[in-house]
Amino acid sequence: MQRYQSLTTMVRGIDTATFEGTGLRKKVFAKALKAFERAFMQGRSDESVVTVIDYELHSKNKRLWVIDLQTKKLLFHEYVSHGQGSDPNHDGIMDSVSNTPNSNQTNVGLMKTGETYSGKHGNSLRLDGLETGFNDNARSRGIVVHSASYVDDKAIHRAGKSGRSHGCPALDPDVTGRIIETIKDGNLVFAYYPDPDWLRRSTYLNN
Repeated sequence: MQRYQSLTTMVRGIDTATFEGTGLRKKVFAKALKAFERAFMQGRSDESVVTVIDYELHSKNKRLWVIDLQTKKLLFHEYVSHGQGSDPNHDGIMDSVSNTPNSNQTNVGLMKTGETYSGKHGNSLRLDGLETGFNDNARSRGIVVHSASYVDDKAIHRAGKSGRSHGCPALDPDVTGRIIETIKDGNLVFAYYPDPDWLRRSTYLNN
């Protein structure tokens, strides 16, 4: 309990402008911190390293941040893919989110990292959704962190956008392994997209 209280206090002491110079928008970070604080209060995680993804940004931008809340240090700032079902025109901009199996869409909200495994994309990391109706199907849908050549920085620079996944937050192969080792086994992940239903009903943002 003391650890959770310490983490909660830590979140409250962070300025939302701390990482603004890296492109992490204050309004997104504020929502992420609110969700992290509530999760710590509930005992959902006791890890100070968290991940924020801003899916409202174009996929040509680095829109994933791994942050140590305890030291207030940015550990990683990287590109991340979104699902092809959320970007049917493949213009690099998401237009929707989903929790539905076989939708190939990205989900939204607060998740927690699980265990690693070796799959068709090599070392991968399972995710468990913490928000009923918005991402609680993440594990059964196979929404995982994995590497993908279409998120390689050179490929993105050439195309002006990232390639698309089947809904997974895929990463540049050059950094995937290090990120997975950093955030595996119980760290929180906050995926932002301005979905009106989620913004209105998320228990991590509104209660």
